Amino acid sequence: YGTHAGGPAARGVAAHVLDHALRLLHPIMPFLTEALWQRLPHRGADESIATASWPTADAIAPETISRFGILQNIVTTVRTMRAEYAVAPGQSIHVAIVAGSDQLQAVVETERDTICRLAKISELTFGRTESAVTAVLEDGSVLSVPLGDLTDIEAECRRLQTEAARLEEQITAQ
Repeated sequence: YGTHAGGPAARGVAAHVLDHALRLLHPIMPFLTEALWQRLPHRGADESIATASWPTADAIAPETISRFGILQNIVTTVRTMRAEYAVAPGQSIHVAIVAGSDQLQAVVETERDTICRLAKISELTFGRTESAVTAVLEDGSVLSVPLGDLTDIEAECRRLQTEAARLEEQITAQ
């Protein structure tokens, strides 16, 4: 993350994950894992991966799993909408959310920066947006993305007309 907020936390998580991955790989690749493990931060010169404890799974609170699922659902939905309407990958978009639950609103408020970074969102607001493409999430929340100048509306209309004609042909063929 460089100088962005959360950089030290991201580096700490990466070091922790690498530490545990090296411990799991050690029986298969002992020399390589030992050399890499010695270079991890906070290791003493006399420590060895061979004597380090085996990694154990930490219990994850059900609420944490639920919050992550909400975050993942929002990001996936926005990315799907971007792909479906051929919005350029580098172009930031505006997203409006009508929260269907208090939990979704709390997740969006606390994880706003993460959602914006992962889904390439320039502005994330609560409320309704007119003239927008919408998607309904699992909890009944509604995501709206005003496409305006982001996509060629005429080309999208032609694509949808072609798709409708193709589906009609399939229906009548049966």
